[in-house]
Order: sequence, then structure tokens, then C-alpha cells
Amino acid sequence: MERILVLDASESLGFRFSKDYTDKYEIMPLSSEHGLYSLLKSIENLNDDFDFVINNFEISYYNRNTDLFDLNFKMQDIINEKFRSAKKIYISTQMVYSSSGDKKSESDKTEPETYYGRTKLMGEAEAKKDNDYIIFRSGLIYGKCIKNIYTDILVSLRGRTPLKLDNSIRINPTLNRDASMAVEAIIKYSDNDVYNLASPDNMTLYDFGRTIAGTLNVDNYNFIKINSSNCYNYDVSSEKIEKTLNFKFSTLNLMNFMTFLR
Repeated sequence: MERILVLDASESLGFRFSKDYTDKYEIMPLSSEHGLYSLLKSIENLNDDFDFVINNFEISYYNRNTDLFDLNFKMQDIINEKFRSAKKIYISTQMVYSSSGDKKSESDKTEPETYYGRTKLMGEAEAKKDNDYIIFRSGLIYGKCIKNIYTDILVSLRGRTPLKLDNSIRINPTLNRDASMAVEAIIKYSDNDVYNLASPDNMTLYDFGRTIAGTLNVDNYNFIKINSSNCYNYDVSSEKIEKTLNFKFSTLNLMNFMTFLR
């Protein structure tokens, strides 16, 4: 049975992958829910005996502690040094592209316009230093997990508590079940390649929150719209991976968010 190290397993994609394939692979899930130091110590104590390392760890663009963004590439460097024999799977972001023009495909030039996007592109460069890698440029992955912006939205809707949501960056919300399936299908049968990993939905975090509220019939939500002087649209096309796997990403209008409240 092949061994797979998954970090961060508390975040949406890592959480879903660890649950979906626990019977197919020997999976070691590492979580950041107890802090970065605990995560790093856990990595330090592992042996270099994994077939795959999925690096789903990131400091996301909506994180207010921008001083931590460098971890988006430094963590991959740590993985490269520690796990030399494993195939490296790096979960990047659609924000490595420019926000100008049409939907971006994998062949489009990477021109990140934010420091977050630049650190993720640097993470890609670290992954490519290995001779066996796959890079996924994902949308905003949501779904049942321990904690991320999606669960923050659900908590806000339950308690009518205020939550600040960005309204200047358009991204592609992507169901973690779809992302998990696509990653598992690709990693064993592709080498040294890049795939966009995103649904066709395209909206800001604020609109994403309002969509969930509408689906759950919550009218008096307490979202605080955060605008900036610049607006970005990082819409991407996932045609490459959809054709490779012969499947379509789920869209928000088909989601039953009540299943994620149980």
C-alpha cells in the first residue's frame, strides 16, 4: 500500500483527501490546528518513507497576518529537504496568474499581482526543484473540514456574528470532494505537470458568503463587505483536467449546504 503524507489535513482539500482515501492508501494526515510549531515538529519526527507528499499548507490571501505569507514557499523547501524520495504534490493558487483578460489556462504566463500570489509561485518553483512533481493551481476550495473561510462563514450565519469578507478579488469556489478526486486521479498517472483545479463559478468571497446564506434561507446575515481601490478577477479554465479525467466540477447552484452543517 502506497504511503501518502498530507499537510495541512485540517484544511478543506487535505481534510477531504484524508477521509476519502484512507482505505486505499496508508495516509499520514498532519494538521496545523494546534499551531505551526507543532506541525513543524511533527514533520521533523517523520521518516523519508513516503511515496507522495501533498503540500496543501498555505497562508491564504484573506489572512490578515501577511508576515506569514513566506511560509507558502518555505514549507515546500522544508518538504524537499526532508522527503527526498517522495513525489511532491504542491497545491498552488489561481492567483499566480494575471487578473487581466479571459479565463486563464495552464499555458498562460504567470504574473502574480499580489504578494500572496508571488509566494505561491515561489512555492511552485520549490516544487519544481524536485524531479518528480505535480502542481495544482486551485480555486478557493470549500467543503466540510476542521476550519477555513468556509467554516467561518457557516459559523457567522449560525450566530449572526460579524464576518469581514473581501469584495475585490474574484476567485473560483471549488468543492473539496471534486478537488480530492481530481488530485487522487492525477498524481499517479502524470509527472512534472501543472493543472488548474477550479469550478466554473467565479465570484468574490462576499458573494460566496451571500450565495451560501441564500441557499440556507438566511436573510439577516452579518457580513462586512471589504472593498479596495483595485479589483482583480482570477477566473481560470479547468478544461485540461476535466478532459483528462472526463468529469465536470460541481457548481454552487447544485450544492446542498445543509449536508455540511451536520
